[in-house]
Amino acid sequence: MGATFGIGVFLDGRNPPLWARPWPDHYRWQLDVAGTAEVLGAASVWLTEHSRFAAGYLPQPLGLGGGLAPRT
Repeated sequence: MGATFGIGVFLDGRNPPLWARPWPDHYRWQLDVAGTAEVLGAASVWLTEHSRFAAGYLPQPLGLGGGLAPRT
């Protein structure tokens, strides 16, 4: 019997200054990415946590995870 695996999506929350968009729009976009990935067959969403970075790495993954839960 062969092994099976699923493809996942990694969201790190970066919003670098050169391409920065307003934070509400940025987080909404990440929710949309995760929702679209699920429709396309993604098996998981991976979040990271990095505090105090200028590019806005995701400082609170549980907040984004809470937003993802009802959408995926």
